[in-house]
Amino acid sequence: MQTKFFEGIVLADIYFRGARTLKDRRRLLRSIVDRLRNRGFSVARSAPDNDVRRASLAAVCVTTTESAAGHLLERADLLLEGPEWEIADLSRAVLELAEEERPSAHTGRRGGE
Repeated sequence: MQTKFFEGIVLADIYFRGARTLKDRRRLLRSIVDRLRNRGFSVARSAPDNDVRRASLAAVCVTTTESAAGHLLERADLLLEGPEWEIADLSRAVLELAEEERPSAHTGRRGGE
């Protein structure tokens, strides 16, 4: 029997209303990232150098059911809410990981093995 896996992805563009410096943005972004990571998400973030009030992030979770991935994404929506920022754009998706997309247990071989 083959176990199915589902990947939940949320992409967010964030506007930090009160941020005046890079330090302000880093502090606020770290707060969001920590919230998501504490709930089991892997998070990547990006921010433009020329605007300290904007940042983007991607958060990903992997589950064994589509409904669990959907519930986690709903939770992520709530975690992204905050008084010091607003979400300028938000998109989410649940994808089934196909067998051929899964990494092989044998990919880590070294040398001529």
